[in-house]
Amino acid sequence: MIEHDDHSVTVNQNTHQDLFSIMQHHHNEITKAFPEDSFPYIFWMSQYKAATRSASPTGMRWNPAMIRWCVYLQQKSSTAYELLRKSKCLHLPSQRTLREYIHHNKPGIGFSNELDEQLVLDSKLQSLESHQKYVGIIADEMYIKQGLVYDKTTGDLVGYCRIGEINDHLLQLEREYTESNGDAANNTHTLAKTMLVLMIRGLFTSLTFPYASFATSNLTGEQMVPIFYEGIMRIERCGFKVLTITLDGCSVNRKFMQIVSNPDTTVPHKFKNPLSNNSREIFLFSDPSHLIKTARNCLANQSRNMQYNGNPISWKFIVKLYHIITESTGLTVLPKIKYEHVFLTNFSKMRVDLAAQVLSQSVATALRTYLKGESEETAKYIEMFDRIFDSLNVTNYTTCYTKRKYFQSPYRWNNDLRIKWMQFEFLPWLKNWEDQVKSKEDLKAREKNNLIISQETLLGIRITAYSFIDLLKCIFTIPGVKPFLS
Repeated sequence: MIEHDDHSVTVNQNTHQDLFSIMQHHHNEITKAFPEDSFPYIFWMSQYKAATRSASPTGMRWNPAMIRWCVYLQQKSSTAYELLRKSKCLHLPSQRTLREYIHHNKPGIGFSNELDEQLVLDSKLQSLESHQKYVGIIADEMYIKQGLVYDKTTGDLVGYCRIGEINDHLLQLEREYTESNGDAANNTHTLAKTMLVLMIRGLFTSLTFPYASFATSNLTGEQMVPIFYEGIMRIERCGFKVLTITLDGCSVNRKFMQIVSNPDTTVPHKFKNPLSNNSREIFLFSDPSHLIKTARNCLANQSRNMQYNGNPISWKFIVKLYHIITESTGLTVLPKIKYEHVFLTNFSKMRVDLAAQVLSQSVATALRTYLKGESEETAKYIEMFDRIFDSLNVTNYTTCYTKRKYFQSPYRWNNDLRIKWMQFEFLPWLKNWEDQVKSKEDLKAREKNNLIISQETLLGIRITAYSFIDLLKCIFTIPGVKPFLS
């Protein structure tokens, strides 16, 4: 924590006059150096104006860009912001002033019309082209500290489960039923221990909007259905078109996908939008960042004995490769692979960057170079997952050139070679692996499961691959779409 100490210096009146004289001397020079709509110009003018009002600092009108910058600093560290403001080296609005902007919309659980209006304003919906109105919903659930808080503005106790009007009514009916049957022990309100958060991401814009949150406890797949249906209805009512839903791979989310997905699909990866007149579909995705961690964790799990074509897929080859490159002198072929990549802890298992750097083409090439044929299937495993995750993580137009990786190039048509690779190489590779395991009739079910990646990871990868293939076919039928970044 940053605190005021003996080395801190507060600007006194004499120092202020000296600094202000310097500002006056260079004022014209600085204002000509930057455009009027640039942040350096706005920042300078705010400080110059505040310096001229040093005798009466109250009543200052702050530029919106300056307010946003100050809110960002205050959210990073309120103590550091207050120390910077009280030093008088910079003139900044008080935290009380910032609170008026931070709490412009009253925070609450669930959906609200105020958030819908804010979504339309922040996205500048009226200026968007037709294809730019396509969005996706990202949902995640996180643990919170259980407890009750008194809301002094409404007089309510905050901390109980609130999972939408429909689900709340069903829970109320359940409590009334248990009370009528004399089961008073189960007729209590449940404290929330997790928060389900919904966020909107633009498919063709930089829109990122935290949309709604729900206080939950032991949420079920059935309870998620009305939440998402109402969310889709509200978002489409605003003028957007929902095309994707992204969730992590927990059992509740898999159950939700099975409930809403089309019954005629072998893999639960899409369903028809109930609010679309032209049977537009919504595609379901298992979070790729979650999948890459589970794919790495399956490889690193010592209890697994994964095999393909009778050859081992094992973490021991990664460990052996690590010792080879660390004991060798001179230039290394794997400069990014460190101790923390190979010897995992509970914390490092959650880091996506470590998983992505191990499941990379450079590691696959190094395995083939140093360990030859014995590690071929492990190298193939790493190469396959490197390509599928590169295909799902195209973020700009230049990485494919700077890193010389075709699988990270932008998508420009629905018959891309990567789609054919998914259809005719990656998915058949998974199917063949699964068939090989099933054919071993002399093994018990548990022993078979250890020969392949976990069923949860396998299903999540298939859902994501099938959805992505169908999504690209859909996207390039939309007028105005040219390149697409996944």
